[in-house]
Amino acid sequence: MDRPQDRRALIEVLDRDGRVRHYVEVWEWPVTLGRALECDVVVDDPHVAPVHARLVPDGDGTVMVHAGATRNGVQVERRTLMEGESLPVPRDGSALQLGATRVRVRLPGDLLEAEKPLGLAGSGASAWVTLACALALWALALSEYGVELDPGSRFTDWLLPLLGVPGVLVLWCLLWGIGSKLFQHRFEFLAHFAVVVKGLLVAVLIDLLLPVIAFSLSWDWLSRVAPTVAAAAAAATLYAHAALVVPVNKRVLAATIGGCFALGMGVLAALNYQRTDRLFAEPYTATLAPPAFRLAPAVAPKQFLDEAT
Repeated sequence: MDRPQDRRALIEVLDRDGRVRHYVEVWEWPVTLGRALECDVVVDDPHVAPVHARLVPDGDGTVMVHAGATRNGVQVERRTLMEGESLPVPRDGSALQLGATRVRVRLPGDLLEAEKPLGLAGSGASAWVTLACALALWALALSEYGVELDPGSRFTDWLLPLLGVPGVLVLWCLLWGIGSKLFQHRFEFLAHFAVVVKGLLVAVLIDLLLPVIAFSLSWDWLSRVAPTVAAAAAAATLYAHAALVVPVNKRVLAATIGGCFALGMGVLAALNYQRTDRLFAEPYTATLAPPAFRLAPAVAPKQFLDEAT
């Protein structure tokens, strides 16, 4: 009778979301993978050769993957093996790419990732932090709206920030939660809510505090880059949402969102330069904080006029 401790390996065939579609236990080597029925692991994929790859241990016990007679090759991390080429099987949980199918080989002694919390249920402290961030974001939205209102405004004028801001956030998280349900088979509403309230709070604080710091220290550049830094925080928030939906493609997501952000900032800088001969729209620090916030030393009037000119 086969015992678990005698198992040589476990070969997992993954679906597009990185979940295990089915697995094959390995009790002896070598192991063949392909579409042919005589293979040990039969892969239902038209882009896979009849005998696409073989797993064979070498003399020191390292399991090697050998590419078979395939025109598509076997992708091992960032390298593609063609017929006759071989590489050691990754021990970090990375999958092998056979045609359009991803296969993960688990060997005894492989390190396992730490257990991941299920949404926000894994940590009560995380839920309290999320709630605090949500209340702080709501308070900032109310205060900013209140500054713009005329004195003696009616209560109905406050309905937009009171109900509109929470409503938009809930709708936003519902849409992302549906995406998680489609790809991860879990409705991650609370996880997406934590992402958006923390990301928006960081972006709002950057937009508020950097101009004040620029005024205090006479660092004009800090005020000019504040919108760009806030946009970077928004892009990071978008990446965090997408990574919850399709966590198996984080590198592609990071490259795509980062590339779009860099392209957008480049186009915006080019348009500003075309209109104003400046990369940034703001010509000077427009925020005037209370005089008590001023930390930079005063300058002589003539120096101020020369610099302003």
